[in-house]
Amino acid sequence: MSSSNEYYTFTFANGTVTGMTEIDGRKSKTKFIGNSDFDVITNAAGAVTEVTRTELSRKGYAETTVYSDADGDGRFTESLELEVATATVRKLEKMRFTFDANGEVVGAQEQKIGRNGTVVWKNERIEANEDYSTVTIDGDTYLVKTETERNGVEFTLYRDDNQDGVWTEIAEGEANGNAAVNVVELVGLAGGLSAADAVIG
Repeated sequence: MSSSNEYYTFTFANGTVTGMTEIDGRKSKTKFIGNSDFDVITNAAGAVTEVTRTELSRKGYAETTVYSDADGDGRFTESLELEVATATVRKLEKMRFTFDANGEVVGAQEQKIGRNGTVVWKNERIEANEDYSTVTIDGDTYLVKTETERNGVEFTLYRDDNQDGVWTEIAEGEANGNAAVNVVELVGLAGGLSAADAVIG
């Protein structure tokens, strides 16, 4: 996410974005937006209060960033970042989880590939600021890991469509503000997870 003193300004024409500038302290940088799509939300007075940018990263992730300007001063800050894997992503993190009788995650292991190609599972410590939950989005079941940070929350989404116990990381993101964030609402706001369907099959 952006630093605390970083913000963005936008140029609008015919209801869409035609220019974007990143400002960090006294430095300003014009951002290339040729590969991006934008959606804007306006208030009753016609002022833009939210800009959603979607683009495909060089690594093959469908990236969505939401910029918000609640006070209408023309300075937009990042409120949400979401990266969803597409079929062009070569390597995705795979995890195994141990659940207790109540369905709560009590253990986690990350898949590592050894030099000779063998699969090794490495135990991962579950930190005090981490929480796991299961959600259903558009008919698919996700295991969601949230990490509460000082300025918001980081979240990671995993899927195990064939139910073999191996969960594939298909999306991750960050949200500023309230740590009690509704990940389902955030993902819906950011355009969903359809880009990952080709990854999981």
